[in-house]
Amino acid sequence: WLTIDRSYFDLMGGMERFLYLWGRKATGYKNGDRWEESFNSIYEKSASTAQITKFRYNLAQIIKRQSIIGYHLEEYTCPKRGRVLSLK
Repeated sequence: WLTIDRSYFDLMGGMERFLYLWGRKATGYKNGDRWEESFNSIYEKSASTAQITKFRYNLAQIIKRQSIIGYHLEEYTCPKRGRVLSLK
């Protein structure tokens, strides 16, 4: 059973809602759990209609704002996977 923080309904952006739900599914809601995925993989799973460059920019802005409730977002670059989102 997946519980959702009431603040989820205050999120205005579709990408933020997608990331919150995907993160909850992948990590749960416990300290120490972490989800990492490449920007390209998130793009494919999100079925976004935006161009990949615009998607990456928007994702970087979400990381900068730290707008996903209950999670800390970080970005790093991996030689094999490119830009990676880390959500914990």
